[in-house]
Amino acid sequence: MLFGSKGRTICAVEIGTSKVAVAVAQLRPKENLRILGLGITPSVGLRKGEVIDKNQAKQALREAILKAEENSGETIEEVFLALNGAHLQGINRRSKIAINGQKGFVSHEDVDALKKIAEDFPLPPDRLRVLTLPRGYRIDGGELIQHPVGLAGNKVEGNYMIVHGIESRLTNIISLVNELNIEIKNYTLSAIASAEAVLSEEERQLGALVIDFGGGLTSCCLYLNGYLEDICVIGVGGDHITYDLARAFSIPTRVAEELKVKYGCVVVRTSQRDQIIHLKPNASFPGKKVYLECVAEIIRLRVEEIFDILMERIGQQRFAQIGTGIFLTGGSSKISGIDFLAEVKFGKHTKVVSFQELNGVTEGFSQPELSVVFGTLLHAKKLIESEQQRKSFVNPWKRIFVR
Repeated sequence: MLFGSKGRTICAVEIGTSKVAVAVAQLRPKENLRILGLGITPSVGLRKGEVIDKNQAKQALREAILKAEENSGETIEEVFLALNGAHLQGINRRSKIAINGQKGFVSHEDVDALKKIAEDFPLPPDRLRVLTLPRGYRIDGGELIQHPVGLAGNKVEGNYMIVHGIESRLTNIISLVNELNIEIKNYTLSAIASAEAVLSEEERQLGALVIDFGGGLTSCCLYLNGYLEDICVIGVGGDHITYDLARAFSIPTRVAEELKVKYGCVVVRTSQRDQIIHLKPNASFPGKKVYLECVAEIIRLRVEEIFDILMERIGQQRFAQIGTGIFLTGGSSKISGIDFLAEVKFGKHTKVVSFQELNGVTEGFSQPELSVVFGTLLHAKKLIESEQQRKSFVNPWKRIFVR
């Protein structure tokens, strides 16, 4: 990271199926992040969050970083990386220890020990632990709390989600960054970054589901009672809608993508049922006429399939506990009527959202497809502030002694 009188500069990277996004921001104490610059390039050499052509993928990342450096005026040496992929899985684990802190107060060392115990279990040889996510703590069997350090008790229990993935696929993504001589400071998951970007603390407390419709993947993050309950990633996304349109109308995928972006919807009004869309001809395509109602039907079937998979994955019982509603983000969430379809399907209030307000973000950047990269910045901000608090923490009994 960079330091100076202006504050600390942090950088976030998202390597997705449809785009590579790099965002640079300035972090100052007790202030919102200020966006300094953004670099975006189309993804090549990637599919469903996996590298299929390393040279092409690395070049796309290099171009995005150069754009971000040019727009921000900063040199990028360290980044926080958002990971995604249908191979990523989460396992919930619990650990418990006797409180060893002075005079029975929970210390940072106690929390570290809880985390280490939770991580101590075997994984299949081809899988690698990526993240350990806290899901709350209990002191002497009491209520779940987020910050146990400094509280008194005899025993403390930690709840964690251990996220792991296929080692080779993770290594291929990570090496894209490392081979550009850039250090990865820390990781997050795209699903969690999206939730970080669009949810308030109150919405987490009441229960919320964030669904991120990406190009090749759809990821979701479920919060209940203020804590992370579940994450899931499925290998179906916006690209599948494009391919569905291409096959149904026998048109090139490029034309199908333009059709999806410009006319994509899941419902049509009665007055639109006979509306004809004229696809313009080019050197390799003679042009074609398609009905808007047919376009909507093709897209609706694919989106309903995604919703059905998520419904089965999360389960009716946990859906019933969602109090705030469902939040749709990501590029494919811009399809017209998708929020209405989700509301009918899930029976929960649904809205399309982008990231929380950040200083320096212009209206042009306030788009759902940027939720992951800006959410990764917010994740980095929390990590840095947490580390600073840890360094400045003084044991309460020591504080009394000093007085």
